[in-house]
Formats: sequence, structure tokens, C-alpha cells
Amino acid sequence: MMCRPFCASGAGNPIISAHRSPFPGFEWDEVWFGYQGFTSEEDFLRSHGFFGSGRCYIVVVQDVRGQYKSDGTFYTFRHEGQDGYDTIEWLLKNVDDHNGRVGQWGISYPGFYTSCGMIDAHPALKASSPQAP
Repeated sequence: MMCRPFCASGAGNPIISAHRSPFPGFEWDEVWFGYQGFTSEEDFLRSHGFFGSGRCYIVVVQDVRGQYKSDGTFYTFRHEGQDGYDTIEWLLKNVDDHNGRVGQWGISYPGFYTSCGMIDAHPALKASSPQAP
């Protein structure tokens, strides 16, 4: 999991922005990001709209259950909603200086995870952007 605050001056406490993925490479990996055309973490986050918005974000990228650095066993289409809820609960309790609001986003399979997180959503979930789920 990667957590980093990216804040505009005077933006206040950050919103948590969560992205859950079964795919490798979402920790900083020069080979993967270079392949995707990104030259730095900042470049990746800028391309996804986390700069220039006038808001402050804690960006979280998580390997889903059983994938890469995450414990457990990976089962397709089995735990997406509950695991998303549990992720938000954990973030709210363990990440400092957030504003209590969470957004989630994903494209393709991660978009499916985002859609599942909207069903029986955590009360702190305020926005979801499932793209091409």
C-alpha cells in the first residue's frame, strides 16, 4: 500500500483516495512506470488528476486480497465489496490527518472493485469513479 499526501497550499485536511487493484506494479517500480510512460510517482499522480485541483489527497493504492504484497487467497469476484469496506475502515483508523471522507476509483478490473464498493458502501465513502468496469 502506498500513502502520500499531495496538497495544494491551504487545502485543509486531505481526502483519502483509494485505488484497489489485482495487477502488479502500483508501488513505485521504475520498470513498470517507465513502461506505462511515467517518469515519477508525481507524474503518475498528476496524470490521474491529483495535482492542480486545489484539494488535498492521501492517495492509497492497494494490492487486493491474495495478490502480490497482500495476504490471503485471491478469488475472482468473491470478496470485492467487503474488502473495500474493510479497507476504508482500516484507513480511517490508521491514517492520520484525513478529513474523514473517502473516494475510490479504478479503470477496468479495478473499476469493478470500485463498483462493488458502492454496494453496502462504508458511510465515509463520498465519491466513486468506476471507469470501464
